[in-house]
Amino acid sequence: MLSVTVVKLFLVIYCRSFTNEIVKAYAQDHFFDVITNIIGLIAALLANYVSDWMDPVGAIIVSECVPYFFQFSLWCLQHKYDQAGFMGSDGFIAYHFRVLCMIVFVYVYC
Repeated sequence: MLSVTVVKLFLVIYCRSFTNEIVKAYAQDHFFDVITNIIGLIAALLANYVSDWMDPVGAIIVSECVPYFFQFSLWCLQHKYDQAGFMGSDGFIAYHFRVLCMIVFVYVYC
């Protein structure tokens, strides 16, 4: 878990160096992943060395943080209206996803 957190932190720094807003949204998502991973890691260590009830408390903290992070996410605030109502053409989907046999509907919610 620590190695995943370090990789995500590297991705935060790397993605923030771009000027593209979508890549910056990925950087923000990776940053939120780093925060939740650190909270989870601390809770697991405290549960192992201090008291067992620390792990559920850490899970409650993470579960309260995730909707807060998503609510103020750059992706959700700036891009949810840009993406609504658009779909790729059949040729685009067939070219990029040759393995797929049939797509009926794709729903995206923010």
